[in-house]
Amino acid sequence: MKGGKKGSLTFRIPLTETASLEELLQTKQNEKNWMGNRK
Repeated sequence: MKGGKKGSLTFRIPLTETASLEELLQTKQNEKNWMGNRK
């Protein structure tokens, strides 16, 4: 499911934008994990 969404997104926005989004998502995920581990 995630892969499909990612694919359609790639068509709509430039690759650089996709990379930025990917980085943002990764950072958010890392923050979530870090918060979870901290508890």
